[in-house]
Amino acid sequence: MSQNLISLTLNNDQIAAIDQTIGQLEGQLQGLVSLSLEARRAVSKMGPKSEAFCRQTINALRLYPEVVPPSTGVVGAQSWDIAALS
Repeated sequence: MSQNLISLTLNNDQIAAIDQTIGQLEGQLQGLVSLSLEARRAVSKMGPKSEAFCRQTINALRLYPEVVPPSTGVVGAQSWDIAALS
């Protein structure tokens, strides 16, 4: 039994619009990095409890920045790492 559930035909204008949108997305996502399969497997996963802990830690470091040396990268974590998870 054949299940042809989708029939889609795109005209040239639609394809051009899709290509333009994909180009815009690629431009906005230039900061992303590509990890190898081995690197992805080695990276620690962050579950809900770990994320909550990290957010609380960032908030504590925002209140008490003198606890860690400036080279730790707390500013980067505050500015975009946590914001990217939201």
